[in-house]
Amino acid sequence: MALKYHPDVAAILAETLTGLVDAGATPGKILIYDGVEPANPTIPVGAQILLAEFTLANPSFAAPTQEVTGAVAAGTLPPAVPAAQNGLATWGRLVDGDGNVIIQGSATTMGGNGQFKLTSTDLVQGVDVAVVELTYTQPRGY
Repeated sequence: MALKYHPDVAAILAETLTGLVDAGATPGKILIYDGVEPANPTIPVGAQILLAEFTLANPSFAAPTQEVTGAVAAGTLPPAVPAAQNGLATWGRLVDGDGNVIIQGSATTMGGNGQFKLTSTDLVQGVDVAVVELTYTQPRGY
């Protein structure tokens, strides 16, 4: 059975998690990689190549709002950046300004199910790529 959170608790959880992104000495970042996503965020990046690095605003997310399915925190989209390398973007990490991993997930285009939505996942060195959606949803579970 899934946990069911009171809407206020879901909002507190969303605000706490998104607030961690701004906890570092400098703004948080989204790091996009190719290759196989590590099993969990505590595993260091191995042979995967860093394809793009986006610097977030500070604060990176607005206060969460109550939605039907849970608390939703909208992030400020970072500016587009030129891809650092050629490659197929498959996953990414949201890190604080000190490099501590907050969230890890898959990278897709807007129509996909990934947590990191990009204008393209087929990146070409020097060609701009952008994050097209940056939201965190803390489900209420009901």
